[in-house]
Amino acid sequence: MLVIRAPGTNRDGDAVFAFEKAGAEVVLAHINQLIRGECNLFDYQIFVVPGGFSYGDDIASGRVLARPGQRIKTEIQ
Repeated sequence: MLVIRAPGTNRDGDAVFAFEKAGAEVVLAHINQLIRGECNLFDYQIFVVPGGFSYGDDIASGRVLARPGQRIKTEIQ
């Protein structure tokens, strides 16, 4: 499975921990690795965008993820 992280996210580590405890092989990757093609969504059975933002999302993590998310939209539909 693939867990995506971005500046200001804080639940990605929890997602990795939980899925590893459940027996999954987990890759933690930065959103830019996905955009650059270093990770391919089609290589994974599960794709996780963790919720929870540090500092109450004051540094706009949601927007940080949304902009590149538009680039990968066709892959996740």
